[in-house]
Amino acid sequence: MAAKAGGFTYEVTDKNFGASGALLLDNVGSYNRKDPGYWYAYVNGVYKDGFNNPAGALNLIKLGAGDKVEFYYAAGVTDETDLMLSRQPPRQR
Repeated sequence: MAAKAGGFTYEVTDKNFGASGALLLDNVGSYNRKDPGYWYAYVNGVYKDGFNNPAGALNLIKLGAGDKVEFYYAAGVTDETDLMLSRQPPRQR
């Protein structure tokens, strides 16, 4: 719904699904994975990595009322667990 309302496309891949059951967000609009950045997801301020940690896959996490899910696209992040670092524009890292 958000993509339709916002007028953007996205890609969800299953490249790790067989091993972990995780679906992965790669590209949203013009923000492509590894070109130059990555997508970072946080639930209630905690980094979730569905590729290296299937328990952190957003399609496998049970969310509750009031949970906050945030996505950031950033390049040059040295510590993905640091939410504030992911929020900064690249020139400030």
